[in-house]
Amino acid sequence: MKWPDIQAVTDKQESFRDILEREENRARQSNNIAWLCSYTPVEIISACNFVPRRMLAAEKETLRADTYLHPTLCSYVRGALESMLRTENKGLQGAVLLNSCNAACHLYHAYAAYFPTAFHYLLDLPRISSAAAIKFWAGQLKRFHHTLADFKQLKVRLEDLQEQIELYRDNRQRMAALYGERKGEVTTKGSELIRFIQSSMLLPPQRVREILPHFESYVRQQKESGLAYHGPRLLVIGSMPGALLLELIEEQGGVLVLDDLCLGRRAVSFDAEPCGDEDPYGCLASYYLTRSPCARMQNAFTALKRWGELIEEYGIEGVILYCLKFCDSWYYLGQTLKETIKHTPLLVLEGEYAAGSGSGQIRTRVEAFLEMLSRRQRS
Repeated sequence: MKWPDIQAVTDKQESFRDILEREENRARQSNNIAWLCSYTPVEIISACNFVPRRMLAAEKETLRADTYLHPTLCSYVRGALESMLRTENKGLQGAVLLNSCNAACHLYHAYAAYFPTAFHYLLDLPRISSAAAIKFWAGQLKRFHHTLADFKQLKVRLEDLQEQIELYRDNRQRMAALYGERKGEVTTKGSELIRFIQSSMLLPPQRVREILPHFESYVRQQKESGLAYHGPRLLVIGSMPGALLLELIEEQGGVLVLDDLCLGRRAVSFDAEPCGDEDPYGCLASYYLTRSPCARMQNAFTALKRWGELIEEYGIEGVILYCLKFCDSWYYLGQTLKETIKHTPLLVLEGEYAAGSGSGQIRTRVEAFLEMLSRRQRS
């Protein structure tokens, strides 16, 4: 599929949101492999000439998905299956899932049952980052690469994989650097930055590299214009808050400075050095198992200490933790978080992915929390 010159696309007088939506719609027509967990080795998918496309949940009712998945399972997973069942992605060739949680395993079996002729694969993700775990994970990645290449009828070329590793590494580092610029005045909405990172998980990595300079230029223009957002400086943590919650926070005067979301900052927080001549599978395994952890990983609890430093570093005045119903990993991590950041106000919210983040009850609680933070600012 031939993509138009990105300069011609961005020269049009459109918002970046419109540009991203058009790019995403174009990517839907390409040969895609869907994925869900941010630990998925998208570099391998891209090296096999597929577009790695993250499953995004439908923000409406999940009537079709609920016939396959129990309603007490994670609402994001049910929403992801709902999107797949609507066949909005015409270029879909298959999906790769991880055993990252019980709900994700159920999603894999539902997908395999509903799309039996499509490619489907379940990766066994370790919970620890020891040398033995990295070696095991590297073996899993190599097996997955060969299986996907056979499906595509390609020969495995390690040089192609090395190229994709470096391409993704460069893209992630540049997006992570945008968060570093938010320590002082915030001139770009946090929801806009998260929206761009979300798009980077839906587009081919080469296309992301072409768009990145234009988004960086947009951020610079916002800063040079003198625009700045003032209000309680917030950190949002959690499983999968919907876009409605992020928009609600900003609508009510909160400034989303920093996040720890797998649809946001955590997706680009990789402490990765170039692989060099290292075995690419071992390199990838180390990248993913030592990255900024999600709540299901064993080192997530020790990583909480780092959040105290970031709260001070970014001048965070309040923390919002959003837990999806039935997401035990984030629920337990949230209890530890309360003990870790005792001197920073914390709002804990729980709800469904679609309806919960925009409900009247959550709106009232967010408004009250932001009003309390505003009073603290004035005093």
